[in-house]
Amino acid sequence: MELSQQRIRRDLLRLAYPAILEMMLHTTVWIADTAMVGRLGPVELSAVGLGGEIFFTTVFVFAAIGVGATAMIARYYGAKEYKKVHHISSQVFLLGILVGTFVSVLLYFVGDTVIYWFNIPEEVAIQSEIYIKTATVGTFFMLPMFVSIAILRGIGNNQLPLLIAIVINTINIIGDYVLIFGKFGFPAYGVKGAAIAAAAGHIVGAVVIWVYLFSGRLEVKLDLQNIIKFDKEIIKKVLNLSTPAGIAELITNGSRIVFSIMVAHLGAVAYAAHQVAVAAESLSFMPGFGFSIAATTIVGQSLGAKEQVQASKSGWEALKLGLMIMVSIGLFFLILPHQIIKVFIPNPEVIELGASCLRIAAFEQPVIAVEMILSGALKGAGDTRWPLYSALVGNWLIRIPLVYLSVFVFHLPVTFVWIVTVIDFTVRSVIVLWRFKSGKWTAIKI
Repeated sequence: MELSQQRIRRDLLRLAYPAILEMMLHTTVWIADTAMVGRLGPVELSAVGLGGEIFFTTVFVFAAIGVGATAMIARYYGAKEYKKVHHISSQVFLLGILVGTFVSVLLYFVGDTVIYWFNIPEEVAIQSEIYIKTATVGTFFMLPMFVSIAILRGIGNNQLPLLIAIVINTINIIGDYVLIFGKFGFPAYGVKGAAIAAAAGHIVGAVVIWVYLFSGRLEVKLDLQNIIKFDKEIIKKVLNLSTPAGIAELITNGSRIVFSIMVAHLGAVAYAAHQVAVAAESLSFMPGFGFSIAATTIVGQSLGAKEQVQASKSGWEALKLGLMIMVSIGLFFLILPHQIIKVFIPNPEVIELGASCLRIAAFEQPVIAVEMILSGALKGAGDTRWPLYSALVGNWLIRIPLVYLSVFVFHLPVTFVWIVTVIDFTVRSVIVLWRFKSGKWTAIKI
């Protein structure tokens, strides 16, 4: 039965707000983590920045198996094939354990090699290696945990992932304070303490979510008998759906690293202005993330119920709601850029340049909303290739070449880098908008 627009909107808001709060928590912890490590000195801050970039990029690339898991579970949940939902959930959990083990070994033995690709000072490289090897302890738990969260998103449960985020981030912040600086009788571990805190938070978060999933108190239950039976067909389908999402994650993170390196060549003031503008703009992504998650779930469930029109309406309604919020945030960037940048840094020169960047970022908001939310809708349908094409074209055919020309050929100021970013997201948004509008994604079989 087709749902009314009011019901669709209510369901989208119910799914989106926990995801938005979850993202806000992660951003808060990132800021707190950076502030505490920054007190140790520039070497330690650089080490955690680089080590964290390598560690979490690797983890998130492989965590993309959750994209395929969510799409499949949402489809069968919408079709009310609950036995299939339980079976698929158990199989993707097994896949999470296998992938988590592989990534743990990969990071522990290869992570330090990657560090030296960046040609950084020896003292920074040594501290980065300590961070990666220590954080790797939690990787075995992190991948199955991310898969577990993907399972919950597939059945439309975003409240428990929010609870898990609260647990993880609370432990992380307290652990940072205690273990970085050596409080309450604990040794001062410095960079290693930050890694231990991050690992501990994810280990506890994983245990909590597994207790719920194995207990039978939720609409989906993990079953040990199903877990130990390797279902080749299910695993193959999950990997086929997830591989484009993993490649897109690698493309996006890889281009971000290259992008940052190029911007750094503009000088300390320009790079500082760029960084604070990025930090300020990151707040605007939260609504896009929330409605993207909501669109993934409702589109997948609607297609499972064979309600293609409802799936399409849900995607457009999610975009409408996300656009309203992100455009409003963009207006604040346009009207009050100096006041926003001042929150992050007192330097007048950086404030002026950062405010110019933030004004340009205001024009990114509509196209970022389109790209994020409609990509989420396509992923819910199992159409994971077009978000990959969008990321590939935007990052490597538009952003990186144009930024290279701006910085190294024409020697333009950092504001032109932000103009390039607007062009990048505009192209990406056109690609996913065209694909979603075509309606071809409604015919994808899972």
